[in-house]
Amino acid sequence: MADGGAPGGAAARSGGGPEGTGSGLPHVVHAADARLESPSGAAAAVALDAVARQLGPEAATFFTTGAAGELRRSIVWMPVSPPTAVAAVARWKHALRDLDPLAPAALSASGRGTATLDDVGGLPLAVARRPELAAAYRRIGVVNDARLLVRAEGRLVGGITLWRSLRSRGWTPRQLAVLDALQPLVEHAYVEATSDVLGENRLVAALTAREREVARMIADGATNAEIARALHVGIETVKSHTRKILLKLGARTRRDVTRRLAPAAQPPWQTPQEDAATAERLLEALLRWSRERIDGVVGGYAALSGRGAVVRGEVAFADASAGGPAGERARMLHAALFAPEFVRDLARQPQTWDVATAEAVHPRADRIDGLAAGAGWSAPLVLVVRVHGRAAGLVWIARARRSDCLRERAVAELLGLQPLVEAAAEPLLLRAHARPPAPPAGVPRAGLTVREWEVARRSADGATNAEIAAALGIAEATVKAHMTRVMVKCGVRSRAQLIALMHRRATAVRRAARGGPPSKVAAVSRSFGR
Repeated sequence: MADGGAPGGAAARSGGGPEGTGSGLPHVVHAADARLESPSGAAAAVALDAVARQLGPEAATFFTTGAAGELRRSIVWMPVSPPTAVAAVARWKHALRDLDPLAPAALSASGRGTATLDDVGGLPLAVARRPELAAAYRRIGVVNDARLLVRAEGRLVGGITLWRSLRSRGWTPRQLAVLDALQPLVEHAYVEATSDVLGENRLVAALTAREREVARMIADGATNAEIARALHVGIETVKSHTRKILLKLGARTRRDVTRRLAPAAQPPWQTPQEDAATAERLLEALLRWSRERIDGVVGGYAALSGRGAVVRGEVAFADASAGGPAGERARMLHAALFAPEFVRDLARQPQTWDVATAEAVHPRADRIDGLAAGAGWSAPLVLVVRVHGRAAGLVWIARARRSDCLRERAVAELLGLQPLVEAAAEPLLLRAHARPPAPPAGVPRAGLTVREWEVARRSADGATNAEIAAALGIAEATVKAHMTRVMVKCGVRSRAQLIALMHRRATAVRRAARGGPPSKVAAVSRSFGR
């Protein structure tokens, strides 16, 4: 099921009470069911579990929203049986359907990563404004007074609602700081899992169901006759749908539709610079979390290649103002931690540990301990980020003071957060493994010359023969000859089919990068002639 779209499937229909009875409220499912449905459901379930463990709410729900901020679906975490949890949250949402002071539609323009009732004047003011809200809270026995918000492409797409008992104390400043630190990890994990769905839903939102079918077949390079046969309609009906599709998408030709729904000429990866910036943002979020939970002050990360080499690494401080001599010592500590023999052995070992102190697992433990002690830090904790059971990245965190008791608690805290860290970091690590050289990945390069590849790429970008000729400094007739050879080698009959072929292969590489181990990514890449 596509998050943000119409619910479907057995798990989506499991919502009890008013949620599943056509009342206009979102369907409600339990995290255990959502985890099995889709990558986005799994990412939401992992995020819910991590946030609930950290803040201890009565319940937590991951909600998804439509383009106008309306609720679409809710995934439930609660320490009771799934049917009971789903029914309880369905009742709560029904009671607050028109009263919620933190409704997603009201928060969509705020730009904040988290929100609480304090942001709208606090619970007393909210109740004073709407006395019926107090009656609703008393009736259900809980209050939904904290939200973690997830945005993609400039709009709110979902988030987490924290429900606490009316009898419990409010959230402490430290708990809210933890929630704020978790927001980038949750957002990145969820948005990466739904990026394809969000992009396609946005493009085809104005189309009817039948127009979407026709548009996707056009994007696959099908002719009018092929579409008519597949959908059991007349060719004139297909042409009518096509005219409406062109009008609604603001396109002039079928090739424009193909390019918009199948942007194959664009690399399916972010640039290395964008990925590095994202990794640093996630590390900073993890360090902000560690400062509140385990007294962390400094840390670093490294992405590892399949053979155990360090692909990329970075050091950061929980306090952004830190630096100077401490910064130099942190870089020395980082270099010692990622000694070649350590990361090489780790990449080759089966899964034996996930979080440990450097002194327990590192061959240079004495030097590392000395560097940390010289700066007044504890021996670093090392967290392994695994992709399909293989070590693909490492994160280390050093605390401000040395204590055996605190060390045991810190290991337990990091173990509890590891699934969310892995969900957020996995796409970055897979892209680091599968990062292709120029030209971009996913293009049917095998058998094409460099010039043929360049002509095919520019054609897929929408350039005419004349524009390609001018850009490459060759005759238009030469461009036509190159395009003829490209189509023969790729087994296609039109430029639209060529774009569709490039899209399908780019999608296969992207899905392999997200869903398969590094060895599979490499095999797929080789099969495309990279």
